[in-house]
Amino acid sequence: DQPGTYTVTMTGALLCLDITVSAGTVTFATGTSPTLAISGSMSLVAGTVWSSTGNITFNATTTGKTVTTNSVTIGAANIIFSGVGGGWTLGSALTVSGTVSITAGIFDTSSSGNYAVTCTIFSSSASTTRTVNLNASTVTCSSGSSAAISFFIITGLTFNAGTSTLVGS
Repeated sequence: DQPGTYTVTMTGALLCLDITVSAGTVTFATGTSPTLAISGSMSLVAGTVWSSTGNITFNATTTGKTVTTNSVTIGAANIIFSGVGGGWTLGSALTVSGTVSITAGIFDTSSSGNYAVTCTIFSSSASTTRTVNLNASTVTCSSGSSAAISFFIITGLTFNAGTSTLVGS
């Protein structure tokens, strides 16, 4: 049997522990006012289409979570990592049509993979405890403004740049 083709229309405030797409062609489309809160990990298979423009919030309160998109561009307006005590490590490059924001927890591009992040704005502007580990990754932002990479509030922030490259335009 071949895996099927499916469309998931995202509407309203959605919650899940983990989101895993392991086969088939799945399209995540925008319904009415979609938002998605993920309390665990995300794993997508290449070929997934994420055209939903609703915000995605990773809100786990424990470490050991992963975000693996396998070359899928996430159409979300914002991806927010906000779980106090949470920790997410990239399992592949992360490409987002909107903003990537770290407001609590640990965001790590993977010291073994050094995965790239591509987004409009990369930010961490909260006063909660948070850590950004960029390792040897490249972060490319394309907002067209001087705030493409913004860390306005540094209270509570541990920023480990490693040998990363930050590109803003």
